[in-house]
Amino acid sequence: MDPTGEYQKNIPDMDYMSDTRYENIFKVFLKSNKYIYNILKSVHINVANLPNSTFTVIKTPVEMPFTTLSFNFYGTMDVWWLIYIVNKDKFKSPLPLIPGGTDLRMINVDRVRDIIDQISIELEPPS
Repeated sequence: MDPTGEYQKNIPDMDYMSDTRYENIFKVFLKSNKYIYNILKSVHINVANLPNSTFTVIKTPVEMPFTTLSFNFYGTMDVWWLIYIVNKDKFKSPLPLIPGGTDLRMINVDRVRDIIDQISIELEPPS
């Protein structure tokens, strides 16, 4: 199979990666016998269209990276990007540390799977 324009999960000779990882939103291309990601893809979640019951608001106790907050709240660092996306109005980039005392919307643990499944559906081209 020619992996050009495929998602990593569809390329048998690439390592398995949990579907909660941000890398899964990018298609993979083969160039000079190396796999590269098309990093121009982005995910947008219109927070205003989701019911308030989707979220819990927390206050960060100390300065920390998105990955640490993700691990502390969800038990995995993999979904740091969801925290950033639903709080994008407060940050220019996910790279700086989150200041202590910042109020953040967190997708409730029981809704994360629904959100990731919806994103996956939206990424797949219509058949």
